[in-house]
Amino acid sequence: MFLHDIKFQQKLIQNVFPTKWPKIKQLKYLPRFLSRKEKIIISSATILAILSLIGLVVGTPNSALKTAPRSGGQYTEGMVGEPQYLNPILAKNNEVDLSLTRIIFSGLFKYDENLEIAPDLVKTYKISEDNLRYKIELKNNAVWQDGEPLNADDILFNIATIQDPQIKNPWSPYFEDVRVNKIDDYNIEFILKKPNQSFLKILTVGLIPKHIWQNIPAKQFSLNDYNIKPIGSGPFQFKKISRTESGFVKSYTLERNNKFYDQKAYLSTLVLNFYSDFDSLAEAVKKRRVGGISYVPKYFEEQLGLTSTFKKYNLQLPQYTAIFFNANSNNELASKAVRKALTYATPKEKILNEVLVGNGQIVDGPILPLSSDYNPAITKYNYDVDKAAKFLENAGWEKGDDELWHQKERTLSITLTTVQQPELERVAQIIQESWQTLGIKTKLVTVPADAIQRDIISTRNYEALVFGVIQNFDSDPYPLWHSSQQKSPGLNLTSFSNARVDELLIKAEETPFPEVRKKKYLEFQTIITDEVPAIFLYSTSYTYLVDKNIKGIHLTKINQPADRFNGIANWYIKTKKVVK
Repeated sequence: MFLHDIKFQQKLIQNVFPTKWPKIKQLKYLPRFLSRKEKIIISSATILAILSLIGLVVGTPNSALKTAPRSGGQYTEGMVGEPQYLNPILAKNNEVDLSLTRIIFSGLFKYDENLEIAPDLVKTYKISEDNLRYKIELKNNAVWQDGEPLNADDILFNIATIQDPQIKNPWSPYFEDVRVNKIDDYNIEFILKKPNQSFLKILTVGLIPKHIWQNIPAKQFSLNDYNIKPIGSGPFQFKKISRTESGFVKSYTLERNNKFYDQKAYLSTLVLNFYSDFDSLAEAVKKRRVGGISYVPKYFEEQLGLTSTFKKYNLQLPQYTAIFFNANSNNELASKAVRKALTYATPKEKILNEVLVGNGQIVDGPILPLSSDYNPAITKYNYDVDKAAKFLENAGWEKGDDELWHQKERTLSITLTTVQQPELERVAQIIQESWQTLGIKTKLVTVPADAIQRDIISTRNYEALVFGVIQNFDSDPYPLWHSSQQKSPGLNLTSFSNARVDELLIKAEETPFPEVRKKKYLEFQTIITDEVPAIFLYSTSYTYLVDKNIKGIHLTKINQPADRFNGIANWYIKTKKVVK
């Protein structure tokens, strides 16, 4: 009877609670059925389990977790200069323009962190065997920063804009003999008249949106407000501009482009602050108003002593500083004898030691020694005032009682122009002192950094210009030395014209064979150093200082200062823990 009662109770319980395990809400009644000892055991076990879990989480980072970038944070960088055209088609030698357009706009191709050409807006591409046809498929997820789709029509519009003779721009010579056909909305084909081994590099030019620019007349192209408040398709987009009371552009604030077709940037905000000179920038650095400095002259770096807060990146840069002669502004410079005398009277070693503190390399020609196309056999003009004087005497110049060189009623005088930048100003002062010691009347003119392109270089308004220029690591000297580049927006700063040089540069550009190209460049260097259209001074690395909190920068070399932003999508400040 007793057993029967138990079975009956079990069935009754099963009918009420059909599952073996209690529900969560039923567990609240559990303490009523536990003894004091059982409660202590369960409580101890629970505490032990919690402590074990905490220990597991704390100990995991060293074994199973790693630190990874996390979105957020702001990077603020200081630059000397002021933006003029935030339009990749119009941007010339202004480093501010080139830097901002690199971030805001994207091209068909780009330079990656290793300075290799890589697809940007391009999904796939194919080059014909004769190197005359380039079939390109565009990424179909790319949009402009205002949300409009980016397609083949935009590419055709950009090429037509670059080729428009009314829109003067530095890219027009590279697209002079290029045709582009639309296959469909995301497929195009470029057709070249002759092979160009640098064509993919040319296609790194940033693109502007057709739907915004197509109705803007060519005469208004450089004056449009979109040159100041740009819309592109790059990883960062324009947010706001700040000006001083006098109208000087004080800063640009960019924000992450969340519509970007590739990896979104980790940094949420990028601010570029602009200063009229290095002294103003130095003051901003000392007050920690910037977390990076776009370029730091050697003496400036030592003066600031920033090793505790900034990380220094010494980037290889195919740059050289030279004195570019303009015989169109001074007839005396048309004489090779005068140019050679000036070359022998220029103390390169003194410049290297006093201005660069030995951190550089003397150069003697238009292709740098680090290039495989460099010609070590070119003429080298070492400092020798006696040789300089001999060249002038042989050219009919005589020294007068005033210790200056004269020829009949003419006095040998030259105006030396450079940028208001401490390094270049000191270089120019040393040159002025040396030339005047030789007996050449030398006037020094310095020009603000934000005016050098507009007022001096574009108009070729100088006699002798102390200036730094950049050539790519592939050594292509065409932009600086071909006669077609004599007038702005061309970059032939000496207005040099030589039929044989033109022929060599074109053939070197066309050939697919490196050894043939090198042979052309060797002869080119010999002609340049013999004709002396410029005095080549020195080359130095590009010192880039960035706050140590900025991570993800993996640069070793750049083609131009704007390349410091290659891979900026990988830069980050904030981190998180993720499973390895």
